[in-house]
Amino acid sequence: MSLLGCRDTSDSVPTESVVQTKSEPLSHRVLDVPQDRIFVGGRGVELIDAAAGQAVGGLDWKTEISHLRFTQNGLRAFAGSSLGVFEFDPHKLELRHVFTTAKVVSIRLATDDDKLFVLEAASEAVETSRTNSSVRLKVFDLANNVLLGTHQLPKNVVDFVPARSSTHFSIFQFDDGSIGVAKDFAVSKLRMLPKIKSRSRLFSSTTASIVYLLERAKKSALIEIDDKTGKWKRVFSQEGMKFSDLSLTADGEQLLLVGKTQSLILKYPSYEVSRLLKTRLNHSQVVFSIDNRRLYYLELGEEQKSYINVLLLDGEKRQGQIPTEKITGRIIAIQPRSEYAVMQTP
Repeated sequence: MSLLGCRDTSDSVPTESVVQTKSEPLSHRVLDVPQDRIFVGGRGVELIDAAAGQAVGGLDWKTEISHLRFTQNGLRAFAGSSLGVFEFDPHKLELRHVFTTAKVVSIRLATDDDKLFVLEAASEAVETSRTNSSVRLKVFDLANNVLLGTHQLPKNVVDFVPARSSTHFSIFQFDDGSIGVAKDFAVSKLRMLPKIKSRSRLFSSTTASIVYLLERAKKSALIEIDDKTGKWKRVFSQEGMKFSDLSLTADGEQLLLVGKTQSLILKYPSYEVSRLLKTRLNHSQVVFSIDNRRLYYLELGEEQKSYINVLLLDGEKRQGQIPTEKITGRIIAIQPRSEYAVMQTP
């Protein structure tokens, strides 16, 4: 089933999809037609228009894209791969700048979008001493794209969240799942969190000084790390459920915990369950739509063809599938601040 305007072509627009207030004339109805711009990374980048229900363009890079990041205004996009980090224009779909040419481990943006952090695999050290680092962190000023500096990081770091300021903590994730914190990038004073192993990616809230992860344990609890203090706590677990991944809304007010057979959406800051989802999301990378009313998630079909599934949260209705055209999707990201409604005159 293809997706056209996020609804089946045989369906009429449901009554509840028209939002109208008492003060609004009939000529200013807002139809529930999301216009999210969904970027899919594989061997290149492809842009999916959710309202049109199809791929509308892309960048044909001959390398596997492993990371996609956007500035909060959605005007700048960054892709990481085995060949380095590139900036591209998410509207014109044109290459803008090449930042690095080494294999990327992780990329992050500063909370105010003024810096780009690139964690990359370093060349082999001449000596095999344990003090030598196998990864390095490059920091770029995004005002002029110049390199500000390079930090040597502990061995086997696979992800990190940079400190918001020199008084905050950076969070580091190692390949065995262990987590360490250090003030700014003072890795010589790295402190490991006791008996904590992560099973998920690190997620940083844009609205609070919080970093989230899922614990690699029987209950796979949700862990909250305060990057102002470096302290952590378990804030949620569900008896009989094991979670494999998580996702956040842009406003930080909802968290999706992906389970094997069922998934949960939590409210922040109470961490109460607001929705129980029975749709199978396991082994899929899931993102919220801009209006937080839908989930988009990748699925591999026959012959390595990939699809973006669209799940309307109200009623947990699967609205359709959008196929990628030229690439097999591996990662998915939403361009921030995309418009998700259109005005229509009856």
